[in-house]
Amino acid sequence: MGRIRFNISKDNLIILNLTVYSETLESSLTMNAVLDTGAARSIIPPKIASNLGYDISESKEMMEFSGVYGSGWSKIIRVSKLEAIGESVNDMDIVLHQLAPDIIADAILGLDFLRNFDTTISYSKGIVETKPIPHNHKTPAAHLVSGV
Repeated sequence: MGRIRFNISKDNLIILNLTVYSETLESSLTMNAVLDTGAARSIIPPKIASNLGYDISESKEMMEFSGVYGSGWSKIIRVSKLEAIGESVNDMDIVLHQLAPDIIADAILGLDFLRNFDTTISYSKGIVETKPIPHNHKTPAAHLVSGV
């Protein structure tokens, strides 16, 4: 079970640490990320992926999106491991996109990560808690949110 304390940013965002690992798991980079329950996909800057040794030029999958973090077409790559809120997800597809300069974080942690956990956000206590969902349990289709 993961648990972190958070402070709300001046923009009313929950900012947390997100660690992205290289393909070989030998290196990693940690950055500030916005916890965004309205984002279907997690986003990291292309430079972070390149610095970790991912070949972003070989990505064949693209995604068009529009949201408060920007809009356009972005590549999707598979990262070996993401860690946040004391939990990790292996082999996860992630969107490569540079966030707008006025966003106070480098990345977005979205529902694609959170769907692996029962997640509780307590604003009164300033705590995010996660509990892994067993692998044989699937999120009901009616509860999935689309978009970025």
